[in-house]
Amino acid sequence: MLAVITPTRGTIFTKVIVALLYNLQDIKYRLYTCSHLPTDSARNFLLRNALANKSNEYFLFLDDDVVLPKGTIKEMIKNCQGAIACEVPMKEGGISVIYRSNGKVYWAGSGCLMVRRKEIEKMKKPYFDSRPQWDIKWGKRVSLRKRSDEKSKEGGEDINFCLKLKCEIKILDAKLSHLEITEYADLYKGNKIISRHKIKEYK
Repeated sequence: MLAVITPTRGTIFTKVIVALLYNLQDIKYRLYTCSHLPTDSARNFLLRNALANKSNEYFLFLDDDVVLPKGTIKEMIKNCQGAIACEVPMKEGGISVIYRSNGKVYWAGSGCLMVRRKEIEKMKKPYFDSRPQWDIKWGKRVSLRKRSDEKSKEGGEDINFCLKLKCEIKILDAKLSHLEITEYADLYKGNKIISRHKIKEYK
C-alpha cells in the first residue's frame, strides 16, 4: 500500500490532482493531507497517521504544486529499495537535490520523495524539523552550515529529514514540473477584474 502525504497551505492545483490520479491508476493508496499546520508539523502529523496503518509500505511525500509525468509513481515504487526522489525544477535556477563529491545524494527536497517503511522506522523523531536552518556552502565540496538553532515554522525540514535517513537516496530520471501562482484572482481589484490565478510553470 502507498501512502501519499501532501500538506497544503489551503490550495492545491487542479493540474497536480489530475496528474496524481493518472499516476495512481492500478495502485492501492491512501491520501493524507491537511492545511492547518506549519509545513514541518504538517508532515509529521500526516506521517504519524500514515504509519499507524500497518498496510502502508511506501510513503510518498509530494508537494501540492508538483506535477508528475504519467508512470512516475510506478517507477518510483519499482526502484525504491530504501528511498528515491525526483528532481523538482525550482524558480530562479534553484535545485532540489544536492550531491556529494562521490556522486551520491547528500539530500533531496521532499517535493517528490518516496521512502519505505523500514527506513522511516529507523529514524529519530521528530522526522521533520525546521531546526536547525541551513546555509549551503558551495565549492569543491558542498557542505551545510547551521544558520540558527532557533525554531522556524517553515523551511529546511526536508534537509533535516534526509540527514536522518540511514539509507542511500536514489534519483529517478523524470521530467516533473513545478507550479507557482504569480498573481491571484481578484474580482474586486478596482476596474480591473482578474477571474483566474496567473500560474507559472517551471519545467
